[in-house]
Amino acid sequence: MNYYALLPTLSSLLLILLAIYVYRKSAKLKINKLFFILNCYFSLWIFTISLICWLQSDGLIATVLCKIALISLICFPFILFHFILCFLNSKFLKYMKYLYFIPIIFLIIGLSTNSFISGVHLFSFGYYPIAGNLFFILILQTILLIAFGIYLLYKNLKDKEIPAIKTESIKYFIFALYLLLFFLVDYIVIACRLDIYPFGFIFVLLFVITISFCMLSSNLINFKLALVQVTVSVLVFVCAVVIPFFIGIKTNNWFLSVIMLLLISLSGPYIFRFFKNKFEKLIFIEQEKYHETLLTLSKSMIEEKDILNLSQLIVRILNKTVKIKFSALFIYLPEERSYYCVAKRGVHIKDKNMIIDEKSEIIDYIKMKSDPIVLNGNYFKKNSYLFDVIHDDISLVVPIKNVNKLTAFVIMGDKLNGLFYSEKDLYVFKVLANKVSYAIENCKFLTKVSNQQYQLFEADRLTKIGQMADGFANQLKNRLNQFYLVGEGINYELNSFKSVNEDFIRHDEGLNVILSYIGQMADSIIDDVKRTNNVLQNILNFSKSYDHNLTFSSLSLRQVIEQCLNLLKIKHQKEKIPLVLHLPGQDEIYGIKNQIQRIFFNCLDNAYEAILEKQNYIKKSAISIKDYRPNITIELKYIYKNAKIYIHDNGIGIKDENKKKIFSAFFTTKLSEEKNSGMGLYTIKQMIIENHKGDIQFRSKYGYGTTFLITLPTVI
Repeated sequence: MNYYALLPTLSSLLLILLAIYVYRKSAKLKINKLFFILNCYFSLWIFTISLICWLQSDGLIATVLCKIALISLICFPFILFHFILCFLNSKFLKYMKYLYFIPIIFLIIGLSTNSFISGVHLFSFGYYPIAGNLFFILILQTILLIAFGIYLLYKNLKDKEIPAIKTESIKYFIFALYLLLFFLVDYIVIACRLDIYPFGFIFVLLFVITISFCMLSSNLINFKLALVQVTVSVLVFVCAVVIPFFIGIKTNNWFLSVIMLLLISLSGPYIFRFFKNKFEKLIFIEQEKYHETLLTLSKSMIEEKDILNLSQLIVRILNKTVKIKFSALFIYLPEERSYYCVAKRGVHIKDKNMIIDEKSEIIDYIKMKSDPIVLNGNYFKKNSYLFDVIHDDISLVVPIKNVNKLTAFVIMGDKLNGLFYSEKDLYVFKVLANKVSYAIENCKFLTKVSNQQYQLFEADRLTKIGQMADGFANQLKNRLNQFYLVGEGINYELNSFKSVNEDFIRHDEGLNVILSYIGQMADSIIDDVKRTNNVLQNILNFSKSYDHNLTFSSLSLRQVIEQCLNLLKIKHQKEKIPLVLHLPGQDEIYGIKNQIQRIFFNCLDNAYEAILEKQNYIKKSAISIKDYRPNITIELKYIYKNAKIYIHDNGIGIKDENKKKIFSAFFTTKLSEEKNSGMGLYTIKQMIIENHKGDIQFRSKYGYGTTFLITLPTVI
């Protein structure tokens, strides 16, 4: 039995298993297919050579096996080079179809003649192939293709635009190719007939393991650290073998040698961990500093009460402390069932108010993960809306969860120093994410309490305004009465003068004109006093509706609309608003009076604003404005135990890209002086859903108009 052939045989089987495993992970990727083919060629060479070693003669079977092994030697350098080009996505890929003509020619020559391999020779380890006259060509092509591949990898390594994780992968690839160069030992044995055991298969195996790790691992170890770990492991292993053996040889006391072997073996893991930690501190000294800074600053996040300030603080801390290209924070909005970009720094996003639906593919992927996700060119970079709207390469996504619910997530770019995110980085970000989660929930709670307090304060303030309005109204009415009396007095005296001096006035046209003008002025004073009194009464009625009573009551929708309409006329300084009501005889709705008035006033105001915007659009488009008739329609229907109110306008409508944001806090499309608030529909929706247990929906087509449907239960 030839024990020298046992290890190559096992290695070839291991290579095949690795090839299948990597291929099955992403069978559709071209690079995985090439890696599978490359491994097959490696396995073919090693397995056939091991079979030749098992043989006890140099007969026909050995010759056939040599020809099969030759196929691998000719083809694998070209497959390897193709694999490197595919990994780099190189411009030279288009020339590979021409390059493959070379191995085809070599195969024809090699299989029909003995130019490359002339036969087998018996060495101390068994039978092994020997070189033909043209074998040096195979050596040359292998060296050239591997060398050119290393050159291309080094060239890409200097490119500062590629992601850090890709840079680290290239370092592993270069290291693996240097290992593969030791495979040339097998070539030397064949070419020079040296009686040296052909251990090249070991380096082929190391090459494949390194590349497999690089392709499968989402979180690569820093290359320098990996080298340190391998070096320390080898040194500990060598010490564990060499020292006991040396003691045994020198003292001839093998019992002492065994004791020493046990001691070194037991202490080996501790020695490895000690040196590993020491080298890690030297390599990641800067990283350790910002880890401490991050964990220290995270404590101050709990003290922040405003969620927008907190969001800006988070991205600012990440960018300055970790020194990354960009970061952005997305927070979940339950009312929108989507994630909203509330803060960003350094990132270029096409859509300012970027929103990602919670049912999108990238969100489903993030929800499945509890740890930070390192993105290294995977599926989602090419198939996600998130990556489509962000111009920069995303390197890391940090999920922020609260009781297994994804409340937010952070996206991060590469580090400015070109290093990628280490395992320690990911651990620190996970700890930070937990603290950020508590901080966000704390802000949401405080915001909710603050909103409730604000509503109570607003109700109290308007109640006091209503109480004060009575006093002001009496004072103003007294002044208005004086003007009214003056107007009536002028009319009375004027009529008296006309009746006494009728003949005189008839013959004097100038006097007649003067008296008519005085009469018109008096009528104008009386008319203005009446109109001012009506405006004052409308404001007084509306302000009186805001009281401390937040209980539910039956309300007439017609009366609510009329009060809102009067106030809308005052706000926009219009005598008439194009409003049509379709209400049944029984128009009763159920709700909190001050909130119901606020809801309908906001909806009517939005509808009229949309009409004004459409009128401006028509003017700019040079379309005849006579063809456009502004219209707001309100219709009430009772369906089961719900009152459904339809508010339709034929205004400008809502753009498709704004439909998902229309109920979001701080979002507005208004052109008026109120555009800075952005809380109108957000607050309205909260009132309807949370306080009235109702619902609000809309449908809209830009350029044609919008319809809002408000559903209010008739009984709460």
